[in-house]
Amino acid sequence: MSDEKEDSQVLAAAEEYSLYTHSLWGPGFASSRRLLLLVLIQPLVYTSLLMLAVLSLYFGSLGTNNNLPKLTVYAIDLDGGFLGSQVIAGVQMAVKLSNALDWRFDPNITSSTMSESLVLEERAWAVVQGPDLPKLCYHHN
Repeated sequence: MSDEKEDSQVLAAAEEYSLYTHSLWGPGFASSRRLLLLVLIQPLVYTSLLMLAVLSLYFGSLGTNNNLPKLTVYAIDLDGGFLGSQVIAGVQMAVKLSNALDWRFDPNITSSTMSESLVLEERAWAVVQGPDLPKLCYHHN
């Protein structure tokens, strides 16, 4: 019995001389608690959403889907001379390194309006043109 009496006296003394009289969950800290939780939780939510977005893009890029068509790109030579043929030869060399695009080399396209119509009519995603040197020389003279 004396042990119980001593324990109750120790507990009573501890309550009387408590180091902390307020807790975080007490009613006096309601506004501070709201601000603290906002400061702690909001960055966690934003970081989680960013990680979810980045990881979904990353894992989506790992998959291969052969059902998607490749983007069509035309490479044309408007010059017909040395410089234009070198531009086309350089593109053909670069195409050998990557097959991400569907490259087409059409010698029948002879003007910039024809190449513009390929893009405007959505038959091609882009057109790489060799320079039209006679037209360039005409404008500079």
